[in-house]
Amino acid sequence: MCPASIKLWLLATQRCLHTFTHHTDSVWSLFSTHPSLEIFYSGDRSGIVCKVDVEGCSDIAEGECVVICQDADSLSATSTEGVSKLVAMDDNLVWTATGSSSIKRWRVPARRAIRAAALGSGAEDMSTAEQSPCRRYRICRRSRRSL
Repeated sequence: MCPASIKLWLLATQRCLHTFTHHTDSVWSLFSTHPSLEIFYSGDRSGIVCKVDVEGCSDIAEGECVVICQDADSLSATSTEGVSKLVAMDDNLVWTATGSSSIKRWRVPARRAIRAAALGSGAEDMSTAEQSPCRRYRICRRSRRSL
């Protein structure tokens, strides 16, 4: 098992439903308030924070993964600070904490379903540069591997 992966399990049958492989370094933190974990945040040893949104998708592979930020304390190639704790609020903000005792706040792009509804109603979608504090989006690769 790769420490850079996140596995979604169906506990009733003890079956892995999906393996997310969007991180390239060890995942150190996870956070979600969604009742069925269709939206969650993950942070890794290199400081990368991602938001996975599969809400309303009939297939998990239809969802999206967005890079929210890379914590500046973790930019050094030799750094082992990483993101050790994540907390999100109201689908708008996420806070990260690192081993260096820093806490930072980042803006989060709107839910995939909300953006899709806005596009369907004729409203203009904000550019990715306006939504992301890092001024970039990255759709992460998905893996359909399971145990």
